[in-house]
Amino acid sequence: MKKYFILTLIAIFSIPLAAVIKIPATDVWYSQYLMLFIISCIAASLVLWQFNKTISLLSLYCLFSTIAVAQQSPRAMLCLIHLYLGLFAIYMISKFDRRQRKIILNAMIALFVIQSAWIILQKLGLDMIFNDVDFPRRDATVALSGSYNQVGLYFAVMCPLIIANAPYLGILNGLGLYLSQTTTAVLATVLGIAVYFFITNKRIFLIFLIIGAILSALYWTKVDQPSMEKFADRVNIAKYSILSVNRGYVELADKPVINSETNEAYLKWWHDKHKERQKIQCNPLFGFGLGNFMRIAPLWQAKFLKMEKIYSHAHNDFIEAYFELGQVGFLFVLFIVADFFYKFFKVHKTKILTISFCAIVTHMLCALGIFTIHTAVSAMMLILFLGIFYGEVRDGCIA
Repeated sequence: MKKYFILTLIAIFSIPLAAVIKIPATDVWYSQYLMLFIISCIAASLVLWQFNKTISLLSLYCLFSTIAVAQQSPRAMLCLIHLYLGLFAIYMISKFDRRQRKIILNAMIALFVIQSAWIILQKLGLDMIFNDVDFPRRDATVALSGSYNQVGLYFAVMCPLIIANAPYLGILNGLGLYLSQTTTAVLATVLGIAVYFFITNKRIFLIFLIIGAILSALYWTKVDQPSMEKFADRVNIAKYSILSVNRGYVELADKPVINSETNEAYLKWWHDKHKERQKIQCNPLFGFGLGNFMRIAPLWQAKFLKMEKIYSHAHNDFIEAYFELGQVGFLFVLFIVADFFYKFFKVHKTKILTISFCAIVTHMLCALGIFTIHTAVSAMMLILFLGIFYGEVRDGCIA
């Protein structure tokens, strides 16, 4: 408790005295509020330190990115709050005992049945909630996850759990993936299942590799042929995002792309603000700031996009993290991934540990082609499986 006592003493003086820090276009209350916010986040990171030191350091770095790099933009502040809430949820779930973790997994299977039923009703035109004739745009809502990509991610991540605990529901899993028609999710599912069988049964693993390859080839040739234009756009976004961070600036397009996914008034204001210099700069070490991909990307994507579509996310969470958090932040992300694999290979592998590990690996694979942590259901799935994983690691006692 000593560190919290010292932090409290610091807060007593630093919060009132923060008024002497002049922040343009604000008053003394804003500076004091900002200091209170910073102290509170540091206290939260100290609690997370007891859980996972790398995760705690990432939270502190994201705090720095929000305050100093993103300059406390509302989106950055909201992303930071969501990050802390998500990390605390993982921490609390990890404290449940094994019986409680099994109950959570059973509850997730029950939700899986509801999700499956919902997408079937929608495909049959029987969904009276989202398929509302008075609001045609609601028809784009798919099942309970919101879009085809997110539904595909959901069924992909649930595959290891369904195979292990409820294989009789496998047909619903396959149907959900088929109806989602999400290339990345299908590929992630095949690889995720392969990892699961490699760990649990090498003989089935070899058989599945052959069957999985055949089914995947049939799926991509007969059901969902990948769009090369869309693929080229995603590749260009990734390449330009990395290039922009490494050279320290993005070049604005002559005119920002305006469509249904962008705010015309905001883009005009932002473009006019920067039109004289035609660049938005950053420090390569720290990137463009937490939450800033959505704010900045529409201003430069028109330079190379082949399709008439703007991407509010990179559709690759690792690339988006690199753009927003820079080289230093990306190293923290890599350390967390490396620590995740290290813990799995060093601990006794229970059934629940294997399920959660494979589900998280599948989630990571989906993150290479789908944004995965920016929607509630997809983020919840990651939080649940990570909490269960770290709980199993704790009970397994790493060697």
